[in-house]
Amino acid sequence: MVDSEQVLGCKAPMGLVLVLLLSSLLGPLGQAQAQDCEKPMRYTMSLTGEHIQKEHFPNGLVVTFECATGYRSTGGSGKTTCAAGTWTTSTLSCEKFNCGSLELVNGHVEYSEGTSFGSVATFSCKDGYILSGREKLTCGNTEWLGRTPTCSVVKCDSPPSVDKAEGPSPKRDLYDFASVVRYKCQKDYTINGSASLKCSSNGKFTPNPPTCLMVRCKAPYIPNGSQKSGARPPYVHRSLVEYECNPGFKMEGEGVMTCQLNSTWSSTPECKAIIITTTPTTTTTTPTTMTPKTPATTQKDVLPVDPTSSPVLPVDPTSSPVLPVDPTSSPVLPVDPTSSPVLPVDPTSSPVLPVDPTSSPVLPVDPTSSPVLPVDPTSSPGDSKTSSQFLWFLVLVPIVLAVAIGLTLKKRGSQSLRAPVPLEEDKIL
Repeated sequence: MVDSEQVLGCKAPMGLVLVLLLSSLLGPLGQAQAQDCEKPMRYTMSLTGEHIQKEHFPNGLVVTFECATGYRSTGGSGKTTCAAGTWTTSTLSCEKFNCGSLELVNGHVEYSEGTSFGSVATFSCKDGYILSGREKLTCGNTEWLGRTPTCSVVKCDSPPSVDKAEGPSPKRDLYDFASVVRYKCQKDYTINGSASLKCSSNGKFTPNPPTCLMVRCKAPYIPNGSQKSGARPPYVHRSLVEYECNPGFKMEGEGVMTCQLNSTWSSTPECKAIIITTTPTTTTTTPTTMTPKTPATTQKDVLPVDPTSSPVLPVDPTSSPVLPVDPTSSPVLPVDPTSSPVLPVDPTSSPVLPVDPTSSPVLPVDPTSSPVLPVDPTSSPGDSKTSSQFLWFLVLVPIVLAVAIGLTLKKRGSQSLRAPVPLEEDKIL
């Protein structure tokens, strides 16, 4: 190890010795770390002075930054040092410049990026006003780059005069936006178009000026028709008449007509003759029943009725049905309504003799009861023998009558039934 004191040739202070010792040890490493720096880049800053154009900066060089165009310093230092290829941090702070808002009387302003540096302001005027100046301005480094425009009220030139009309009224050389002028046609003339015009935002009156027309419609001619009501000549614009057809004619078209601007009627009706056609009809007389009409009612064909035939009486729904008559059978004689009903007779039974109408009625006999004998009229009431005889009489009389009638019918065969011939009383007994 080399003695520092011998190298220097004298006795050196202790601090200097340490520095020399460290330099001898770190010399090669320190030379290796001493590098140049690349050009420093800051988004909101830029270099000042002679360093603006340089691309490489030696180790240990100090440079200064300032806020870039459109930005303002908010404090701090812009100095930075190249240390072994790296720039130290500066304390300078920058923010984008704000131009402030703009005001447009009778108009509106729109901003692309607020009111800061680089933003674009677009101007437009309200309806009835026209822009004077630039339509757009840009926020620069210190202010808006240009003069703020203005909105002026729209002016319209005087509209033209109209033939046969009074106006425009009021009469001026220039009219402000939304001003209105009016026209009036002379006597016997009708205005065609709008009587009022308005100064619009494009500096012109709208709509177009009107015209004045002489409107006269000729008297309507409707063959086989006549005027019912309405105006009388002369027929001017909007005159209204109503026509009707004569008897026997029918109108086709609109009978009410209006005189139009082109001096013609709004419609031309016609009265056409009514043609009456007749067709033969057949009248039939049929009984009718009032029934309510119903989406299920069906129509049935009605046959004509022979006027010479007997009337058909309504049928009682509760009566028994009438069966057809066999033409080969014996005729049925009419029955005396005062006579007793004739019951069917068993041809094998004994004939039944006619009953004396003056005799007592014969009551039906209970087959389970004892036979009843004829009653002795001389017996006293309550006599059992007499009662038995009377009961026998009541039983035998109907039997004898039935046998007599059966024999009579058997003898006559299939002859038709006739009223029974009364027999003498002695034969009945």
